[in-house]
Amino acid sequence: MKAFCRPCSHRTTDPLTGAQGTLVAIDGRGLLITGVPGAGKSELALGLLDRGHRLVADDAPLLELRNGRPIGRPPSGYEGHLHIQGIGLLDVRLVYGIGATASEIGLDLILHLDLEAAPLAGEELLTGRWDQSIIAGIALPRLSLPSPRGRNLPLLAEILVRHHFHSL
Repeated sequence: MKAFCRPCSHRTTDPLTGAQGTLVAIDGRGLLITGVPGAGKSELALGLLDRGHRLVADDAPLLELRNGRPIGRPPSGYEGHLHIQGIGLLDVRLVYGIGATASEIGLDLILHLDLEAAPLAGEELLTGRWDQSIIAGIALPRLSLPSPRGRNLPLLAEILVRHHFHSL
């Protein structure tokens, strides 16, 4: 995953980095949803909002290191907005209320929607396809879901976060 630097206005942290993806808060944990354009990142976030979770940032959350932990927030002027292909820019605060957004969250886990990967087979059917991604210099666990179309992704993402942190 490529990252690029943006100017930092907060002097006590490392420079802000933009990450490609949609950042949501699930049960107080930050989940970064990544994938190619059209993979369904924003649609998954919308489903998570419908399940009572919170949007932090869509498309390019800004990340900074605070006490060795990546913290994500939306770029200025994009707070509470989610771009849904075919619908346009949605202000989730108008649809779900102000409580449906979070100004920032620590980044804990990455879910990569991979439309081109081979289906899971063998042991991966039981364990998933896990690796790590380096974000703001920190290695974070990443689960890749191949061919996610047609699956109940909001439920799977919610269970992923709950199970991952319950089993630590």
